[in-house]
Amino acid sequence: MNEPTDEHDGPTDPESLFLIALWARLDAAVEAASCADAMSRLPEVLRLCEEAVEILKQGPDRNP
Repeated sequence: MNEPTDEHDGPTDPESLFLIALWARLDAAVEAASCADAMSRLPEVLRLCEEAVEILKQGPDRNP
């Protein structure tokens, strides 16, 4: 993976961008499912998981 060269640069390779996009959706889903009002946030959890599935289906060459 490409390492950032300074604080404003980030990875630019397709694999890193794919993993970052996937991680962001899954992390948000875990956060929404772990809060006190998780039952009321199930539609949000589902949406985030469905977005993660689409990212997985597209693969690293067609993301972020």
